[in-house]
Amino acid sequence: MKVLFIGNSYTYVNDMPKIFEGLCRDNGRDVTTTSVVHGGHKLYQYVDSDDQYRAKLEAALEADHYDLCFLQEQSYLPLSDYDLFFSGVSRLIEKVKPSADAFMLYETWGRKAGHPTLDEFGWTSESMTFDLAAAYRKAGETLGIPVSYVGLNFYKIYTTHPEIELYHEDKTHPSWEGSCLSALTHYHTLFGEFPENTSSLKLSDETLTEFKALF
Repeated sequence: MKVLFIGNSYTYVNDMPKIFEGLCRDNGRDVTTTSVVHGGHKLYQYVDSDDQYRAKLEAALEADHYDLCFLQEQSYLPLSDYDLFFSGVSRLIEKVKPSADAFMLYETWGRKAGHPTLDEFGWTSESMTFDLAAAYRKAGETLGIPVSYVGLNFYKIYTTHPEIELYHEDKTHPSWEGSCLSALTHYHTLFGEFPENTSSLKLSDETLTEFKALF
């Protein structure tokens, strides 16, 4: 299976696609990942912008055909401008469709309490999380594509097991544990099961137990 990830730093921090690939291969699934990512990039920019990242996406589409494409939007655009988010997703799907058999939306998480973006927009980590989930759900239902609800799993761990640090010290990007939770959520959404072999994640038994309980 060939999987393409399109997004920004929430995808490339800790090289989450390679974490996902390793997890799949450890469990006997022949998965190869390709990423087209740029920090802060919005999905519509991969369609509209005349820059090296649009060119990189076009090169990836010309070079191969993908079984699945994950789409990860900038962290708060689905809330600040839903119409622009939806337009970007739908137009990017049309652009990628000739080179991909299926799509999945990668729903992201609310920022950690204390991050200035929460104050700027009058959000809390909770409201940002659940509003993001609602926006991704609406887009997915409208377009007929599934959603991998990473953000909802983030919030469950964040609120019930604060000893598991999912955030980088910047209170927005994922820690190693956060990226592993993303990969596990994608795996479960795609294959319908929790992976039997999680050794490549190098997580503590306690953390793995709490992650597994989410699914």
